Amino acid sequence: MRWVLLVSSWLYSIPCQAQGGNGLQGEYYNGPAFNQKVLVRTDKQIDFSWDGYTLPAPGVSPKSFSVRWTGKLYAPVSGPYKFTAIVDDGMRVWVDGKLAMNEWRYQKQKVYGQAVALKAGQFYDLKIEYYNAGNGGYAQLNWNLVNESGKNPAFENAPQQKVSAQFLYNGPLPKPASPPPPKPVPPPALKQKPVPPAPIVTKKMPGVAPKAIISGLQPAITKPPGLSLAESTALPVAVATDGLTNQQIFFAQSDYQLMPAAFDVLDKVAYFMTRDTTLHLTAEGHTDNVGDSRLNLTLSEYRARVVRTYLCRKGVAEHRITAIGCGSIQSAVADESEAVRAQKRHVLLRFQK
Repeated sequence: MRWVLLVSSWLYSIPCQAQGGNGLQGEYYNGPAFNQKVLVRTDKQIDFSWDGYTLPAPGVSPKSFSVRWTGKLYAPVSGPYKFTAIVDDGMRVWVDGKLAMNEWRYQKQKVYGQAVALKAGQFYDLKIEYYNAGNGGYAQLNWNLVNESGKNPAFENAPQQKVSAQFLYNGPLPKPASPPPPKPVPPPALKQKPVPPAPIVTKKMPGVAPKAIISGLQPAITKPPGLSLAESTALPVAVATDGLTNQQIFFAQSDYQLMPAAFDVLDKVAYFMTRDTTLHLTAEGHTDNVGDSRLNLTLSEYRARVVRTYLCRKGVAEHRITAIGCGSIQSAVADESEAVRAQKRHVLLRFQK
């Protein structure tokens, strides 16, 4: 199963960003220890799944091979980044010559690396080594911005995101954009002498007897049309969420990026939850039944965590949102349509008091 790029969560707003990368240079070898070099090509990102039968690249053995990717990594924001990978089998990562991940062993799981401090707008040397010892395999390189004390709590459990081609370069680096020319300074305005105001002549008005005050009358209380007086003056106690109960947030295949249709629904959820602090929400992530069940379970959790991160950015306290991954939804139909599978790729919203 091929996963698609996510640029969200902490990358919603990037203060300093390059024009877009062209990927990394990949050197492909037969054998798990870089035994025989076969070819060199450019790969847009490290996001592969091999079935053990299809050639990873022309002339490369699908059963046992290794790859070395090199190039430059662009940091979109400043802060400590943690690198992780979903890998079968081994992977090592160097950032600016420092070993950020060392999982050089036979395995089939998600692995974690060390936090590396990066500065916004800077390019860093990047080297990734991978090997597959037998049968099929997969390699996916992720990163996130690690939370620090005092930062937005939504960053604390920010989901890992694929390192996309937009931040990966090989070959000549782009030139920095020239600063805009300074704006011309307008000439100082001439000061005019203040003109004294003309004297105001007042005339006495003829005396008018005050009207008699009629006792027993009180000002009328107006109300909005269509509401009783009690309804117009009562304060809201709780917010109705009937229209949002069991609402589904849909995702593209193999992706956990929020689609445009999700924002209106999540904005309404954030509106209700910030006004009724007794509400709690469980976000249940789901996938279709295509592909590896282990990757689907991880993908479903990421989908739920992306929903939680968005709501936290809108002012909802993180402890009020539970994000869980339920994995793939199995079907009794052997050959179901794409329309049916699309309905399974969602996050289900459940409210509790």
